[in-house]
Amino acid sequence: MKIYLLRHGKVEGEPALYGSTDAPVSADIIEQMAQALKRGSITFDLVVSSPLQRCSTLADKLHAEGEIPMMSMAGFREMDFGLYDGQPFEQLKDEWTHLERFWQDPAKKPLPDAECLADFEHRVIKSWNELLCIASMNQWHEHSILLITHGGVIRVLISHILGIDSSNPKLFSHLKIANASVTTIDHSIYQHDGAEEAVTTVESIALPLL
Repeated sequence: MKIYLLRHGKVEGEPALYGSTDAPVSADIIEQMAQALKRGSITFDLVVSSPLQRCSTLADKLHAEGEIPMMSMAGFREMDFGLYDGQPFEQLKDEWTHLERFWQDPAKKPLPDAECLADFEHRVIKSWNELLCIASMNQWHEHSILLITHGGVIRVLISHILGIDSSNPKLFSHLKIANASVTTIDHSIYQHDGAEEAVTTVESIALPLL
């Protein structure tokens, strides 16, 4: 089973930390992404989406136009950046020291009133396991899933699958997950000594869709 992790398109608005803030993506970019998915080599039987509109708008469009089943999973929404969430960087000049400390070590230097990295990781992995369980119960081993989500979520999932410590700051500062990029995960079930064994691998990271 292939699971394609698609990061949403670039949001409208000034540069900021867009976590729980429900910022939109322009209709033009949504259309470009939808057309690219139709023309590309990715095929999928189910669309799963973060409930935030920068993801769900594309998911709704794919569902309506292609009659593809869709479901929303709240656990795949982006990290909540607390007091600074959605605030333009231009307005946060006095708080820049806090931002720098967070970027250098998000696990130990959380932002004010923000979701801590451990809680964020916990809910993302919980939702991932729930998705794999749903796939298993519905015998989707020969199917493919498109998961439209966020950069932080994709980083956590990569670290989880590869067994990398998600508290390593380089995971967030050195692993670029561009807007409208696709990370491909393979989840396969094998028979081994009379029992089933699941093997999950990362096939590619952040390849451009557009």
